[in-house]
This record gives sequence, C-alpha cells and structure tokens, in this order.
Amino acid sequence: MTLGTPMRRFLLGLGMVLVLALVANGLIGGIGQLSQATSLGQRVQSYAQIVLGALGIAVPVAIVGDWGVARVIAGCWAVVVGITGGLAPVVWAGGSRLIGVLSGVASLIVALGIVWLLRTGAARPAGAADPLS
Repeated sequence: MTLGTPMRRFLLGLGMVLVLALVANGLIGGIGQLSQATSLGQRVQSYAQIVLGALGIAVPVAIVGDWGVARVIAGCWAVVVGITGGLAPVVWAGGSRLIGVLSGVASLIVALGIVWLLRTGAARPAGAADPLS
C-alpha cells in the first residue's frame, strides 16, 4: 500500500510532535532531577534522560535528511528511551525490577512506534527527490 502525500505529512508531523515532546521532557526533567538525585541509580537515570533529549533532537533531523546513520541514531535513541523508562520507576519510586523491565519494554515499544511514524512519514515515493513531494 502506498501512502499519499497528505497521510505521509500527517504521520511525519505526528512523529515530530511526539519526539519533540520526549525531547522537552527528557531535557527539562533530566536536568531538574539531577539536583534531587541522592543515589547512583537516580543520577544514572537523570543523565540517561538528558541523553534521551539530546539524541531525540537528532532523530527527526537524521530521518528526514535521509542520513546514512539515521537507523543507528534512531536505534540508540529508542534504547535510551527504554533504559530511561525502565530505570525511573525502580530508582525514583522504589518499584520492583519486574516493573522496571515492563516499563522499559513499553517505553522501547513507544519509541519504536515514533521512529516508525517518522520513517514512514519521511519515506520518498519511487522517483521523488523531495521527501515530502
């Protein structure tokens, strides 16, 4: 099934909004949490959240720009989202390791869904030079 330009633009826009929301949450939340972190786990999670935000800026740029390393950047970002999502309930709320694993897997799935939105939205139709033509 080939998606038309309006649908691709919608998917790309939705992916952009979601990744930018995670970027903002990652940078603001991670920086804000650092001063409250009392354990090594909390500091690691806070720094991972900052990395999530920083890498998240590169993900849509790399995908839309059709960079050769876009898959690597998106994959690293998705893994960091999963790690951050898995660590948070354990180190901040005292949740069990099982909750951490489930949260991490759920976070990874969400990140992969966002990457799919961006990649599908930025896909070039056969013979098109511009990703949104």
